[in-house]
Amino acid sequence: MRVTIVAGGVPSDRYPIHGIFEYTQAKAIASAGIEVCYLALDFRPLSVRRHWGLQRFNRDGIHIYHFSLPTGIYRRGLCFLQKLALLLFLKIEKEQGHQDILHTHFYSISAICALIPLKTGIKLVATEHSSKLNKPLTEISNLDCKVARTAYSNTAAVIAVSDCLALRLQDNFKINATIIGNVVNPEFADIKHANHKGFNILSVGRLIKGKRFDDLIRAFSSISHPDVTLTIIGAGPEQIALQNLIDELGLNSRVTLYGSADSETIRKLMSEADLFALLSESETFGVAYAEALTAGIPVIATHCGGPEGFVTAENGIQVDVGDVNGVAKAIYSVIDGSIKFTEDKIRRSVSQFEPSVVADKLIKLYNSVLR
Repeated sequence: MRVTIVAGGVPSDRYPIHGIFEYTQAKAIASAGIEVCYLALDFRPLSVRRHWGLQRFNRDGIHIYHFSLPTGIYRRGLCFLQKLALLLFLKIEKEQGHQDILHTHFYSISAICALIPLKTGIKLVATEHSSKLNKPLTEISNLDCKVARTAYSNTAAVIAVSDCLALRLQDNFKINATIIGNVVNPEFADIKHANHKGFNILSVGRLIKGKRFDDLIRAFSSISHPDVTLTIIGAGPEQIALQNLIDELGLNSRVTLYGSADSETIRKLMSEADLFALLSESETFGVAYAEALTAGIPVIATHCGGPEGFVTAENGIQVDVGDVNGVAKAIYSVIDGSIKFTEDKIRRSVSQFEPSVVADKLIKLYNSVLR
C-alpha cells in the first residue's frame, strides 16, 4: 500500500516541532511496512525563514516533498492552492508511482487537498486536530465553517483525535468521525527517572492565555514547602506577564520560566519531574499530557476535552478549568502521598498511543475505505 500524508510542515533543525504530529504518525505507518510519501505544504508568512519552492529528500524511509510558499493567510487564495496541491500530488504519483490513500491533517490542509480526489479518484482520509472547530458552531467563524465543509466534502473517512472533537464534528458538521489519537514519541517511554532533591513539578506549553499558566502559578503559590519547585517550558506572548506574576508573588527562587526547549531537553527535565501539571482551557488531544504519562509521571489536568479521554484515577487528577484552589489541593495530595500512583500503571495507561498501535488502527481504516 502507498500512502501520501499531507501536512502543514515537516520538522527541521530550525523548526523541530513544525508538523511534528503528522510526521511522527508518518514514521509509525512507514515502520509498519507502508510506503509513505510526505507532502508538506508550508504556507507560513514571509517572516518565517526557510528555503522557498520545492525540496525533495528521504528521511526515516519516507519520501518527503517540502513545498514552501509564503502566502500567509491561505484562505484568500484557496482555489489557487487547491490547483497547486493537485499538481504537486500528480508529481508525486509520476515519481513514486500510483498512491492508494491520501491522508491529510487539519481542516485547512484538507480543504486545500479537496480537489485531488475529484480529479484522481484517490480515497481521501482527513484527520482533524484543530481547536478552532472544538467549540459550538455559533462560536466558529463563517469563514472557518466554509473551509471545514470544503475539507470534508470529498472524504472517504474522517478521523478525530479525541472523543470530544468527534462530538463537535458530529454536532457542527454531521461528520461521523473515527477516533484515533496522536502518536506519542516512543522516546518518552525510554525515560529513566533520575535521583534528585525536592519535589519537582513540570509544565509544558505555549505561553498563551488559553494554557492558563497564571492559574498554575497562583495555585503553586499556596504550596509552602521550600523544596517544591515548578518549571514551565515554553515561550509565547504571555511570558512577561507571567514573569511579573512570579515576581509579585515572590516565587523567583522556586518557579522557573525555562523558555523553549527541544525534545531532548524536555525528556531530561521529565526524568527529574515528580508531577506534570497543565491547566488548559481547551485541548483537542493534549499531547503534552500523553508524553508525561508515557514517561511515567502523574498529571494534573483540567476538564478541557482531549485529556478526559485518557487521564484517569490511576494516572492523574482532573480539576475544573479555573479552579485554582482545586489545583492546589491536588498538588498537596500528591506531595503528601494521600494520593499515590504507580509508574508502571501510568505508563501502561497510555499504551494506545504507541506508534505500532496507532499505525495498526490507521492501516485497518485505510483497508476499509479501499474495499
